[in-house]
Amino acid sequence: MSKAIKYKVEIIDRNTSYVKALSELHAICFRGKGKEYWNDQSFRVLLGAKGTIGFSATADDCSLLGFVIGRSVMDESEVLTLCVLPTARRNGVAKNLMLKLIKRLSPSKRILLEVATSNDPALALYESLGFKQSGRRPAYYKKGTSRIDALILEL
Repeated sequence: MSKAIKYKVEIIDRNTSYVKALSELHAICFRGKGKEYWNDQSFRVLLGAKGTIGFSATADDCSLLGFVIGRSVMDESEVLTLCVLPTARRNGVAKNLMLKLIKRLSPSKRILLEVATSNDPALALYESLGFKQSGRRPAYYKKGTSRIDALILEL
């Protein structure tokens, strides 16, 4: 485990001034891993959409350490993305973000997410939260010139 850090988890304000920090962290987390990262406009549209909710983790100096965004439609919810700054990992940030989101989405009959079969840390986190595999998407993610399956997990 890395050195303990202090942080707070809050609901993401839907104002557009926050999207740059979200898109920058998303790029840090996903660029170079064969996954597409979202730009400012993607976050602006997503956060403005009905049923979307997000939580951020910020350090004492107000720097963004991580965030999670989910969406509910009728009686089903989906975790759309979870990002934690690499230097802030292994401090419970991702777990606390997920717990906040799950609590908010809990009226749904089920909560779904997709994760690359090669993402062992994320798989371990989701299993610890009670997610179970409910499906598989063959060759869903690109990694260089190859493709990686995605697991569909459900809570």
